[in-house]
Amino acid sequence: MSTTSPLEYVQALYNGHSAIAERVNPAHIQDIHIETSLDTRLKQWISEYKDIIITGSPGDGKTHLINVLDSQGVFKDYHVERDASQRNANDIVELLLDTKRQGIPFILAVNHAPLRHLSALSNSIESSELSYLSNIPATINNQIVYNKTGPNLL
Repeated sequence: MSTTSPLEYVQALYNGHSAIAERVNPAHIQDIHIETSLDTRLKQWISEYKDIIITGSPGDGKTHLINVLDSQGVFKDYHVERDASQRNANDIVELLLDTKRQGIPFILAVNHAPLRHLSALSNSIESSELSYLSNIPATINNQIVYNKTGPNLL
């Protein structure tokens, strides 16, 4: 149980140290989360036991989102890899193949560049279990970036 008051917690966010996903006190994880339609979609995919890859740039909130969902207990049947960007691409591919062969779905958080490495490796894998990884470069290249403000945007 956290002994930090809400005011002290918000003050600690000021310099950013406490806001980094790996440093957020689990007692405050829900306090700083704003639920979006992505939460709903992820929960749907999890209920369907789909493999999930969350990608983006460093600091986009991939690990935070996984931590929030994990605190809600939704990953009980999943292998969770919070930051695949910190691991060797060959090791990640082997891990993914192993989980697939065991029938365990996975959720993977990874930055774009390491994800491209995984995609390149998937082309050399004889197994079709991860063949969908080969579509990743096209998906990343065709992403939509919203950078205009509007009446419903902050």
